Amino acid sequence: VPSTLTLPDGRTTTSAKETANALLQNFFPDDSPSRDGAQHKNIRNQVADTKPPDTQAVPDFLPQEMDEVIGKLHDKKCPGPDGIDGPIVKRIHRILPSWVTLMNKCLRLGCFPKAWKTARVIAIPKTDKSKHHTVHGYRGISLLPIIGKCLESLVVERLKSFLETTGLIPPQQFGFTAGRSTVDAIKKLSSRLQEVEP
Repeated sequence: VPSTLTLPDGRTTTSAKETANALLQNFFPDDSPSRDGAQHKNIRNQVADTKPPDTQAVPDFLPQEMDEVIGKLHDKKCPGPDGIDGPIVKRIHRILPSWVTLMNKCLRLGCFPKAWKTARVIAIPKTDKSKHHTVHGYRGISLLPIIGKCLESLVVERLKSFLETTGLIPPQQFGFTAGRSTVDAIKKLSSRLQEVEP
């Protein structure tokens, strides 16, 4: 990324720090309620009025669940800001398989540590080279700590299992659902349209 880029208002950044801040603002714009339209205000109000569900205590993560999540880590994925990559986590787990204790503490406290939410953001140039002098010529990727991804995977697997066993996944849900894809969604839509056609 060049040290100076053109901003949407036509101004140009004057330092590497200002360029980095402009890219971050472009990748992660402020979520300010003052800029909400009517639909967004309605969504915010609905979320604010939502009460937590009255659910039973969640059982602890099992060591087998942790083994499975760590076993699925990709060895060539870039690490987050802590520099700890998949192979390091796997080696630590083999020597000291007590990650599950830490994960269960997070589960019981309902806490996702802030350090695991801190990302290393990298700007990747888009294919249109004519925009590489502007902030819109780049897309950002966030590299998060691997151990935070492990906790996220554990929680996601529990949620998926709960939704599948309780039948709470609607039949219209195709994304992020095992055994379903966008091809299935297109086939279902096509068959529905054929039924409607005269």
